[in-house]
Amino acid sequence: MVKMLEVGIRCVEKSSKKRPRMTDVVRMLEDIRSVNTDNPVTVALDEKLWFLENDFPAFDLHEMLTASAEVLGRGTFGTSYFAELAKGNRIMIKRLRDVNVTNKEFQQHMEVIGRIRHENVSELRAYYNSKDEKLLVYDYINQDSVSALLHGKGSAGGTHLD
Repeated sequence: MVKMLEVGIRCVEKSSKKRPRMTDVVRMLEDIRSVNTDNPVTVALDEKLWFLENDFPAFDLHEMLTASAEVLGRGTFGTSYFAELAKGNRIMIKRLRDVNVTNKEFQQHMEVIGRIRHENVSELRAYYNSKDEKLLVYDYINQDSVSALLHGKGSAGGTHLD
């Protein structure tokens, strides 16, 4: 009850900048629920794809995980995949590897990444966080990699950066 009261108090802060977003409120309430279940090992995050900001879910975790995927590339932090979903959504999924952080730390990192706004950086659309799997979801943008653009190995007639 005390934890729920604390969530309520944060929601009625005078300054709207200090109030949590609805996605944060849902996470806080689910954290409370997961602690109060008969099986405290079960965490609600294991079952859900989390959409950032005011992004309404155009697809769900099951649809994303059952779509056929094409490997776009491998990097230091994991592998990137392209997937076209049943309703025509084209997404890029970054499957992270060797990320050993708590759920709370991962959520905090996703909130920071989710606030990045720059013309040359794709916005994080959603993420999935479970004990065994960490996925980042972006809208797919069909462009060459930064490496290809820098080293002139891009598609024919494509842009080359100096």
